[in-house]
Amino acid sequence: MLKKILILGSAGFIGTLARYYMQGFVQSATGSNFPFGTMVVNVSGCFILGFLNELFTERFLIDPQWRIFFTIGFCGAFTTFSTLAFETFSLTERSELWHATANVFFSILLGLIFLWLGVLLARLI
Repeated sequence: MLKKILILGSAGFIGTLARYYMQGFVQSATGSNFPFGTMVVNVSGCFILGFLNELFTERFLIDPQWRIFFTIGFCGAFTTFSTLAFETFSLTERSELWHATANVFFSILLGLIFLWLGVLLARLI
């Protein structure tokens, strides 16, 4: 268990730094008020997760610990949006279109609502 924690922690550390620097680089390069940096991180994270998951489960079977390192650790820290996209894609592949739609709709809607509630609560303190 300790080994898995160290694997996830080290991959998460790398993913967090990659997100921070990529987002900052893209945002400063565009000079825009639109969050291009975050969008590039989210979209590229989806690509990376889809590519690695398919590669590691269908093409090259690797040690599960390395799969955890790259998909859960790195991609999870790089962007959780990729996990939302991957899980929604998996639902559509299983023809669970209602669940896929609900996953996107409620994740975004509830995320915005709870963000707003968090802001309101912080403003009350």
